[in-house]
Amino acid sequence: MQLLDRSVTLLRAEYTTESQVITLLNYMLRSSHSDQPAIFYRELVNRTLQGESMMTLVEWFEAHGVRKGIPKGVEKGEREAACRRANAAKRLVAQMTESTDDEIARLINWR
Repeated sequence: MQLLDRSVTLLRAEYTTESQVITLLNYMLRSSHSDQPAIFYRELVNRTLQGESMMTLVEWFEAHGVRKGIPKGVEKGEREAACRRANAAKRLVAQMTESTDDEIARLINWR
């Protein structure tokens, strides 16, 4: 919240050019450690007078976030499915060889 207050103060001073504002927002976007950057930018837009140019950046950010999130979600789903298949195969091997979980784990991690 402190970063938000400082950013609003800087942007409201109106001594920054549009180019400087865009540069600042792009820097904040790339270096942000927020787990919810869209909320940060929405609130920044709501608190400043230069809402139009920043709204475009917020919309861009949201669109890119969705585009990046979909492939990540697909990748995560594929990893989870692969883990389920590996666990099912491990259970099948244990059942067919009448081995314990510890014996299977030792075989998997034999190196």
